[in-house]
Parts: sequence; C-alpha cells; structure tokens
Amino acid sequence: MTFHYPGTHNGVEGFGYTFAPGKKYLLTGASGGGRSTVAQLVAGLYRCEAGTVEYPCTLHSAHEVLYVPQQAHVFQDTLRNNLALGEDFTEDAMHEALRACCLTEFLAGLPNGLDEVLRDRYACSGGEAARLGLARAILRRPKILICDEVTAHLDGATAQQIDALLTSLPGVLLLNVSHKISEAAAGRYDEVLRLENGRLVESGPPPGRGLTAQRKGPALETAAYTVYTVDTGGDNRELGLSVVNKTWRRVTVDERKSSGFCKIKRAVLF
Repeated sequence: MTFHYPGTHNGVEGFGYTFAPGKKYLLTGASGGGRSTVAQLVAGLYRCEAGTVEYPCTLHSAHEVLYVPQQAHVFQDTLRNNLALGEDFTEDAMHEALRACCLTEFLAGLPNGLDEVLRDRYACSGGEAARLGLARAILRRPKILICDEVTAHLDGATAQQIDALLTSLPGVLLLNVSHKISEAAAGRYDEVLRLENGRLVESGPPPGRGLTAQRKGPALETAAYTVYTVDTGGDNRELGLSVVNKTWRRVTVDERKSSGFCKIKRAVLF
C-alpha cells in the first residue's frame, strides 16, 4: 500500500505484509519512518492511494478491529462513562481492565471510584489517559488491536507491564507501534518490523525467536522453507526462505531431496 500526506512526499511507499491471526507484531524505526502511518492505514483511518488493506472475512463487528492512539481523549465525565462510552459493561469487567492497564492506583485515588468525574484535581495525566484508552479497548476484546505509542509517556517499569499485557492477550492480532522498547520486551513479539523513510527495510523475529527457538526436534523442519534458485549475477545457488521468520539460508543436497520443500521458483537476490 502507498499513501502520502497532502502536499508532501512523506508517508508510506509500497508497504506490503501479511499479519497472521493471533500473532504479536512490533512496528519500530526512527521518528518519521512511517510506523504510525502504517498503523492508521491498517486501522482504516487513512485511505490508501494505491493498494488495499484486507481483513479476514470472519470479522463481523467494528469492535473487532480497535486502534488506540498515543493521546486518548478523556471526557469530563465519570471514569465509568469514559470506559463504557455508552455501552454496558459489568463493574467487574471494568475493574479488571483497569487492573490490567496498571490503573488500580489511579482508581484508588478517586473518592467516588468509577463514578468520579475526571476533571480538575482528578484529571488524567498523559500516561493515565493512554492507559485509559487501552483499557477501553481491552474491555471490548478485539480480534485485531492496533496500539500507537501507548507507552511513550510511561516510566520504564509501567511500560514493561503494559508490553507484557499486550503480548499476552490470547487470540489477539497485535500491531504495536513503539520507538523505544527494551530488548527483553521486544523478545516477547513474534515479529519486529522496522520502517525507514516510509519503507519496510527489515522484518523477522527478534533475537532468540528464530526457527530453532520455535521448532525443536532432531530433524530440520524442511516444510517451513520454500526453495528458490537465486540469481546473484552469474552464480546460481539454492536458498531456503523461511515461511516462519522470512530469513534465508543455504539449502543442502539432502534437504533439497526432502518432500517437505516446495517446487523450485525463480527469484532475484537484491
């Protein structure tokens, strides 16, 4: 997909990726690289100039794809209404969402609890507002959750707790945009995508999440690779492209004979 902001060359150029259901993806890169733009395109907040965003046909509700911005809007209304936004949720569900998003202490400081109006001395800080926006999403149990820098205003310890929450949500396809994240937190993701100048320049599992870590056994999982004959400018050789983590490696003769490999295709290594 391609998108440019009006009157500029800034945006996203030729981004293409298939996100698997239930997997957790980290979108990272330098400021202005296109991470947030990709997130908003996937969320449907922008319309592609070229290309399309396709969702699984099993999605039946608008609540199944949710986008959480860095700066969630907080209404001058009760905490209860800020969470529910006109829908019906039990108090237990609200308390659980607040606990999961590290807002238990914030709730305890409100004299009227869920019925306290969030203004003046009980207004939310930037970090609390971001977590409140996330709690709204958690309440609705989405199938696709897109988070845009939700930990940017949090201290290190709280940010790690939120990252742990996001990467542990069962059955949720997560796209998390973050420019600052620890190596330990990055290791919880299935894949990390790095963007520069609006283009995807690198993708794959974080350190320690490669094929060996995911698949154990005495034999190589040859079915996880598609074999290509790669033209490198006079030197043809066979390489395996991992279906799991999109990395290349040289294929041995014995592996080539395995029925687990797909038919040889042509490709250009660039």
